[in-house]
Amino acid sequence: MNTTVTTANFYFNDQTRSITDCIKNMKTLLQIPCNLVIYCNNPLYQGIKEIRDEANLSEKTVYNVMDFSSIWSYQFRDKINENRKIYWPTRDPRAGVESHIITNNKFDFVLSTINTNPFKTTKFAWLDANIGVNGSKIAKNFTNEKFINLLDQVGPKFHIQILGVVDKKYVQEQFLKEYYSIYIRK
Repeated sequence: MNTTVTTANFYFNDQTRSITDCIKNMKTLLQIPCNLVIYCNNPLYQGIKEIRDEANLSEKTVYNVMDFSSIWSYQFRDKINENRKIYWPTRDPRAGVESHIITNNKFDFVLSTINTNPFKTTKFAWLDANIGVNGSKIAKNFTNEKFINLLDQVGPKFHIQILGVVDKKYVQEQFLKEYYSIYIRK
């Protein structure tokens, strides 16, 4: 395999997601036999490591255990809170400022992985940590083999896939508020 996958998961509080739920929702990802760089904080580290170790994937794993406040996009926390006073249609405990910061930091996590390139690969991917039990949040009939096969087939170009977006009109500026006013809860 010539790809390194990057992910991140941070525990904040039980209203956002409990430690047990954080680990449960990423267990499927942690069992994929791929090169994996994981950004997390101390409350999640041991549980994440135990699953990777049990799957005999220690040699394919790099951990970046850090305080949430040390990630690059954290510097925008105050601005995000200021903007949310004006407009925050997805107000929900799961969509706190921390979630927004992590979402906006995905590219920096991947860039950090590319810069360190711990597995000496030529391709890099991002996969959200909370893919759900059996990958239910990202695919029907998810399997490790399908994911590995997908990684092996990706060419040299940059790709991005956003799940759950069906109507292309929401890419247009005038429809952004309408799009963000709809929050799908499952």
